[in-house]
Amino acid sequence: MPNQEQRAAYAWDILTDIARRRETIRYRELSDAIGMSHHRPLRYVLGYIQNYCLEDNLPPLTILIVNGNGRPGSGFIAWDVDHIEEGLDEVYEFIWESVPNPFEYAKSGFTEEKIVK
Repeated sequence: MPNQEQRAAYAWDILTDIARRRETIRYRELSDAIGMSHHRPLRYVLGYIQNYCLEDNLPPLTILIVNGNGRPGSGFIAWDVDHIEEGLDEVYEFIWESVPNPFEYAKSGFTEEKIVK
C-alpha cells in the first residue's frame, strides 16, 4: 500500500501536468488517479504538497484541486480564497518543469523518516 509521501509524488506529477493544461481537477478524480479508495484522506497528501509550495515560495499548486462548487476545500490555506482567480493565474503561468518533483524519492516507497534513519 502506498504511503502518503508516495501518493504526493504521484499527485505532484498529475497537478503540474494539469497546471500546464490550465485546468483544475476534482478531489475524487485526483484520489482515483493516485489509487486512493476514498477522497477524504487526500488532505494528508495535499498537505505535503501545499507545505512544500509554501516553504519554497512556489505558487499554490493545490489550488487546482476543487470541490463540486469549483473551489478548494477548507484545508487549502496557501492563497486567499477570495482571490482564487489570481492564484490560478500564478499556478498556470509558472514553469513547473523548472522544479523537480520534490517527492521523487518516495515513488519507490521511501519516506523522509526512513531516509533519515
